[in-house]
Amino acid sequence: MVAMHLWNDYEHPFRNDVELKQILESIGKVGICRSMPPKYIVDSNFIVRMCDLFLGQFPLFRNEWFDPTVKGGKGIILLRSVAIVLLGVELGVRPSSLMRLTACCWQPRADGSVGVQVDLAKNGKNGVLFVPVLERRQGVFKDNFTAIDFFEEFVFPLMDALGQQFDPSECIKLKSRTAHCPKCPFLFSTYTAGGATADRRPSIKVGEVGDSVKQWAQRLGREPRNYSAKSLRRASTSIAAARKVDKKIRQQHGGWRSDRMPDIYTEVSRPDQLAVGKAVHDTVMKSKRARSRKFRFEFNV
Repeated sequence: MVAMHLWNDYEHPFRNDVELKQILESIGKVGICRSMPPKYIVDSNFIVRMCDLFLGQFPLFRNEWFDPTVKGGKGIILLRSVAIVLLGVELGVRPSSLMRLTACCWQPRADGSVGVQVDLAKNGKNGVLFVPVLERRQGVFKDNFTAIDFFEEFVFPLMDALGQQFDPSECIKLKSRTAHCPKCPFLFSTYTAGGATADRRPSIKVGEVGDSVKQWAQRLGREPRNYSAKSLRRASTSIAAARKVDKKIRQQHGGWRSDRMPDIYTEVSRPDQLAVGKAVHDTVMKSKRARSRKFRFEFNV
């Protein structure tokens, strides 16, 4: 506003307008001009309840349960939304990176883990691989609720049923590891009615990542407005921080270039929130127990 006034040779809007100054000061004091509060994270309870509800309705993969040609069928949308949430939390990457993942980005390893190559990341560099790794756990999906087992038991059978198979002869990534493949099917694609099976269905829009989180928040009885696509990225680094994963590892896994970004996205766990108060109370109680011995707690200075 100031620039527009000066550019058009008008007087500075804040210089002599006392009323406008007072309005801006009032807005600053009541806080409504500040940034929006951070979104809630997709916590472990969110994931467990989501998986329980999904398995309660779809305990295994059957083509007729996830048929996109069935009018009003919600199974295929629920399957995709569960996959988005699980993979989004375990990878901790941006929604724009999540929606562009292709079948060739899913790279199984000899130890059972899976590397997921993230292409065209915001902070990525040409020729540099960015491959977060997913851990494999024992059992099947109903036992461990992991992204690897969900994709192997539900997502990949669905892609096969829709004719979205990985074709090594067409894959560009096999020839050039850092290239973004324009041939392989997307892991998260759109499902249009009518029965047509294109060789490569279009990818979902970035907004559909947040819609999937909000959809499950509502189903779980939570306020959808408190959740967004960022809830997945914040959940990944917050859970890792609560489990005492080193900050450098969290930064590398999430693809942050700045050292301070993991801290901004990290929600402090409840035990850490109580840490200062606990330290104060423990110290007071230590002095209380030793008061008969005239013990005095002092700091080394």
